[in-house]
Amino acid sequence: MYGKGKGHKKQHYVPACYLKAWCDPACPAGHEPYVWIFDKDGSNPRRRAPSNTFTETDLYTIEKADGTRDLRLEQGLSELETHFTRIRNSRFKFRRDLSPEEHVYICVFLAAAQFRTPSSRTPKTRL
Repeated sequence: MYGKGKGHKKQHYVPACYLKAWCDPACPAGHEPYVWIFDKDGSNPRRRAPSNTFTETDLYTIEKADGTRDLRLEQGLSELETHFTRIRNSRFKFRRDLSPEEHVYICVFLAAAQFRTPSSRTPKTRL
């Protein structure tokens, strides 16, 4: 959770686990899956791997006075994304009903996603 290391610097504001479901099904075998990214006006189409899309450096990292990096927010979001992926793959994909616990995880995932985007933050505010 803590450390001066450089790991976990690239943090997603649109979860990669969510983006993976939108990968182009025409991606050639042997290539890294990709999503299509466009400018706001629909121009300039380009392919990007979910791992390289919608990220900011240390978006959820809390830097302590002693230089250590507290990654509890990043790790908590990662855990939430793991639950979402499991539910998507076992329930949504097969149109199965959610358990009450799964329903809560989906609601929390959606609520977190709502506030992770740059437009939901004021210019000087970071999580």
